[in-house]
Amino acid sequence: MSDKPFFRFHPGAYERGAFVRSLAPCDVCERPSVWLYDAAIYVAGEKPAVCARCVADGKLSEHLDGDFQLHDADMEDEIEDAVSEEVMQKTPGFSTFNAFTWPVLDGKPLAYVGHGDEDATWDDPAAVAAVKKLYADVYGETLDGPTPYALVFREVDGPRHVAILDLD
Repeated sequence: MSDKPFFRFHPGAYERGAFVRSLAPCDVCERPSVWLYDAAIYVAGEKPAVCARCVADGKLSEHLDGDFQLHDADMEDEIEDAVSEEVMQKTPGFSTFNAFTWPVLDGKPLAYVGHGDEDATWDDPAAVAAVKKLYADVYGETLDGPTPYALVFREVDGPRHVAILDLD
C-alpha cells in the first residue's frame, strides 16, 4: 500500500490537514508514519498515533477492535456495513462544530469535499449552488458569500452536491 493512500469519502484529506508529514512511528504498524493522522479519533482511552496506511487499510480498526469512529456522525440512511465501516473507520475526519448526520443519496454515502468557506468550495459552481440551496431552505434567505456553517458533500461517482448545516 502507498504511504499516501487515497480516501474516496474525503478526497482532500491531506490538503485539509487530516494528516501531517512525520517520521514518528505509527503505534499500529510500528513503521515511520510518513503521513501521521492529525484529526479526532472517537475512542475510549488514549488516541493512538496512526499513519495514513493503517487508517486506509483497516489496521487501525483491528488495533482498536472496531470500537471507535473517525467522525462524530451517524449515517442518514441504512447502508451496507462494509461501506459504513469505510466511512466511519477508514475515512479521515475533518473539523466540525457539532455531531452531524452523514448525507446519503440513493443508498450511497456522499464524499466530504469541503466547508462552505473554503476557496475550493467557491470555485465549484455545484458546491456553491448546494450551499445557497441550504441557506434558502433553512433560512429563506439568499447567501451572498462564504460561510463556515456549511459542510459540502458530493456523490462519489456523480455530480450531485449536498450541503448540511453545522452551526457553532
